[in-house]
Amino acid sequence: MEAAAAIYLTLSTLTGICHGQQVIRDSLNGSLGGKVTFLTTIPPHFNPVIITWKCNVTVTIATCIVASAIVIPGEEYKDRITLNISTGSLELRNLALNDNGEYIVNILKEDATYYLETTQLNVYGLSAGQGVLPPGPLHGTVGQAVEFITNLSPPDQPFVTIYWTFNGKAIINSTSDYIGPGYRDRITLNQTTGSLELRNLVLADTGEYSIVITTASPETINGSTELVVCVGPESMTIHGPDTAEVDTSTLLYCSVLSVPPAQFAWLLNGQHTGVREAGYIIRSVSYNNSGEYTCFAVNDLTGKNVSLGHSLLVKGRSAPPLSPEAAAGIAVAGMLVLFAVALGLYFGISYYWKKTTKHTARADENTRNNDSAMSSSDRGHDEPQQVIQTRNRTSNQLHPGGKGCVYENIRPPIPPPRVNLPSRPTTSKSATTIYNTSLKW
Repeated sequence: MEAAAAIYLTLSTLTGICHGQQVIRDSLNGSLGGKVTFLTTIPPHFNPVIITWKCNVTVTIATCIVASAIVIPGEEYKDRITLNISTGSLELRNLALNDNGEYIVNILKEDATYYLETTQLNVYGLSAGQGVLPPGPLHGTVGQAVEFITNLSPPDQPFVTIYWTFNGKAIINSTSDYIGPGYRDRITLNQTTGSLELRNLVLADTGEYSIVITTASPETINGSTELVVCVGPESMTIHGPDTAEVDTSTLLYCSVLSVPPAQFAWLLNGQHTGVREAGYIIRSVSYNNSGEYTCFAVNDLTGKNVSLGHSLLVKGRSAPPLSPEAAAGIAVAGMLVLFAVALGLYFGISYYWKKTTKHTARADENTRNNDSAMSSSDRGHDEPQQVIQTRNRTSNQLHPGGKGCVYENIRPPIPPPRVNLPSRPTTSKSATTIYNTSLKW
């Protein structure tokens, strides 16, 4: 397509543009919502290569490359045109008010000759005066209703046709059952005055509304006005940080859905700041900027308002981020510390284990020694009763009339009492006497 356009510009410069044999008629008339056909009279031997249709010089309606049978419609003409590749004729349907104007056809034939012709299209009804509708814009609110009231008095004879359009697209036609997409159950047409009521407004209803009335005279009356559908303010959000550092800049932005645009005001800790824009800019943050910020928005046409709070905490400036080398050094130091701690724990546990083992062994040895000593002293207690009885009998035999060993059950054993020696004679005798006496015995 771009190559074809380039060829078109080049050849038009070299060969010039000439007129053929009255390719199209001088002018055409069409009715609003109807259709027209721009018939060309190109002889069969012309063999067109490229056909281009334009409206008012700048708006491309369609471009056709005949060899490939490709027709590329303009953005505003999709589903509204039919281009005859053989003759270059163009059919334009669903005529709108903005279709009025000059139409140009360019036809390139095989011998590089261009034929350029123009014609005028007059859409039925545009010749009447204005002022049927208020100049506007009218304002409505989402979900509410609005009425486009004409300034016409009821005629003696009913209107022949009443035709309403929105941005050039048909809404309703009084002579048919046609109702535009999205308008069923939302509109009511007054057949007497031509006024139109539109209910359940949405934002997409904003635009230009036009009316064309055909009277029985016959006379055509038309008019147009603007509708602005208002909404909000609603769905408010505040975009911005929760914390900011001293001597830095920050931005708090208040976003809200509002048509027309809402009026803003910012408060800090309940006090007016003087900022009346959606964005609150702090170029150099200080500690005085800490607090609760409140964004207040109001729509003058809907009478609604909304507000939202946002907390901002100011902190001192943080240290600059560590370089990769510093971070690596800290990591190595941390690993060394962990290694030292692990090594200390190892030696500490080993020392404690050895000390505990040695202490336990010493305690066991003392316990064994004590048990041995106690077992020797307790033998008297552990002897059988028969041994004790035998010992008592022996004692009685040695000491008739005496008591047994009353000290046997006492620990530790008490040695036997000392035997009293015979007392010395009171008379003094010589050693010889004593000796002789002992011999006689």
